[in-house]
Amino acid sequence: TFGAGKITTGTVFSDEDIANIASVRRNVQDFAQLDSRMYLGSLDQGGNLSAQGQNFRFNSFLIDGVQANDTFGLNGNGFSSLRSPIPPEAMLALNTELSPYDARRAGFTGALMNAVTKSGTNQLRGSVYYEYTDQDWRAKNPVTKVRDTFKESTFGATLGEPILPGKLFFFASYDHFKREIAPPSQNFVPDSAIVQAITTKAGTYGSFNPGSFSASNEPFQKIYLGKLDWNIVPGHRASFTYRKNEGQDTVFSNFSGATTTSFSTEWYDQPRKTDSYTGQLFSTWTPNLRTEVSASFTKYDGSPASRSDGKFPEVQIQNVSGRRLDTGAAITNGAVYFGTEFSRQLNAITTKTRNATFAADYSLGDHTFMFGGDYEKTEITNKFVQAFLGSYTFTNPAAWTAGTASNLQVAVLAPGA
Repeated sequence: TFGAGKITTGTVFSDEDIANIASVRRNVQDFAQLDSRMYLGSLDQGGNLSAQGQNFRFNSFLIDGVQANDTFGLNGNGFSSLRSPIPPEAMLALNTELSPYDARRAGFTGALMNAVTKSGTNQLRGSVYYEYTDQDWRAKNPVTKVRDTFKESTFGATLGEPILPGKLFFFASYDHFKREIAPPSQNFVPDSAIVQAITTKAGTYGSFNPGSFSASNEPFQKIYLGKLDWNIVPGHRASFTYRKNEGQDTVFSNFSGATTTSFSTEWYDQPRKTDSYTGQLFSTWTPNLRTEVSASFTKYDGSPASRSDGKFPEVQIQNVSGRRLDTGAAITNGAVYFGTEFSRQLNAITTKTRNATFAADYSLGDHTFMFGGDYEKTEITNKFVQAFLGSYTFTNPAAWTAGTASNLQVAVLAPGA
């Protein structure tokens, strides 16, 4: 439809719409993709939402007008979180805009999605929810013809209440997702005598323990949200929002090769942590003049955490005897890894984003004039040095026991680096 106030081709989903849309993943992508111009694919990577054929990284996702995008650009879903950065129960509305001709919209060429969080009211309202599923609720894997073992649960609660009726309101939300899935299969099992010899020798280096082959895979995500709404005086309203998102997945490096495997110190956890603070002031000065002022600060930490102590180098031992589980064959050319993984020895990713916006609308007759300004500054810290602690290769278990490496790769930083 056409109208004087319509300046975009978008879709608005209300809280009632969101409540009535079935979403197994409980992901904001599932709602946005109901717009026929959206396509949701690559669900195995967390979901890639494409708008009109554009790359999913060209989208911009906001929560109360503050970006929740993948600032650094390494996440597979385009968010700064492992899953959806906001639960459905905390959303009052979801706006999707494609190709808007509003000068205030910038920083994207795909779709702009803005999730508006709920607010407290004069009535005390809350909700508690719990969802659970496992392999018994899912069909068999079409390739293996068996059910993949997993358990998945989500627990959450919301609460909205007045602090000062008609004046000051509070809303809070908590969402906790966790999943237990089978870790990658270990295909090569070294002989127990060799495992014992490797462990014993490692213990002579500062009592280092290379770990074990026992793996568990339990990704999780927690979302905390708190919001204050203040009706200052008639025509002037302020809101303050805090959102915390913390999640984690695990990467089992070199664990599942046909003839290679790794101790647990070679693995690392991949966290996604976000803290966001937002303040907004909405003012109606006259029937013709309206202003909006907002300021926000967001910090993000996606730094991998090694299962090693972070000080031991990576060790590769070649020509290890053992057995392949897929064929049952005994082999003598296996390889075993342990220590701090090659690319995680000096690896940290953090960002800090500050944003301030002022916007004003002034109506004059049949015309509306818009003016304002936007400031954004992002500080990025990216540490990535492979082999910072060193990567040692030993041609066989005997060479490891003797402490004779055939190859050493270590990064040497340039002066001043």
